[in-house]
Amino acid sequence: MPPGQRALARLPHIREVETRLPHAPGSRSGQTMWPEYDPARWTPAQRDAARARELMALGFPRVTRTTVERIRLAYRRQGL
Repeated sequence: MPPGQRALARLPHIREVETRLPHAPGSRSGQTMWPEYDPARWTPAQRDAARARELMALGFPRVTRTTVERIRLAYRRQGL
């Protein structure tokens, strides 16, 4: 998969770790916030690890906590 497509495929997953919502705030009504990404309960590293496990279960190859952290921090700095 080309890097641009990979970034688009990962975007909702990274946004969810950042905001607890699977889609941009306001883009879908009735969204459920996931407890696995609750910043009041979990550290960023724990949220990144939860997302890495979920991405691996979805079939993304070789996703680690540090991979999610790197992508999440890049998203925070520069967006998609």
